[in-house]
Amino acid sequence: MIDVRVRTSRRDGVTFATVVVENRSSERRRVRLAVSCEGALWPPRRRGVPAAGWDAEGVTLTVAAGGVRGVGFATPASTVDVERVATQGRGGVEPEATTAAGSTDANAPDVDGVVRALGSFAPPLAATPRENAGAEGSDEPVEQGANAASGDGDGWGA
Repeated sequence: MIDVRVRTSRRDGVTFATVVVENRSSERRRVRLAVSCEGALWPPRRRGVPAAGWDAEGVTLTVAAGGVRGVGFATPASTVDVERVATQGRGGVEPEATTAAGSTDANAPDVDGVVRALGSFAPPLAATPRENAGAEGSDEPVEQGANAASGDGDGWGA
């Protein structure tokens, strides 16, 4: 059995929703929650990309056997409705649940998921120029790269 509890609070024109999903069964369950609101849905973001499982209509998450999982989101709408539309375990989709309209193939990679998996980019420290490196009176050593003696003048090579 899956229990879904929603608590909301409104501050400065934004409604914050906290959803607690409890799995009372003896096996892990995948749960699809549909969010209905008159306005934009603002899911949590990681590096500017919606967190894993979120899309424009709600969230899909996995809850361990006998476990509890919490999710949160925000919206400018004053009222929010969260509904469990599907639950899936080893035996398939539970009969009393309905499938969310417009769902996509679960095996197809989505752009947000790929961006999330890549993580953030930062160039190697050795590849970043330092303003004072090699300047007279500077304590920082001059980096001698493979192209430093190539005669191109900047030490970066072509």
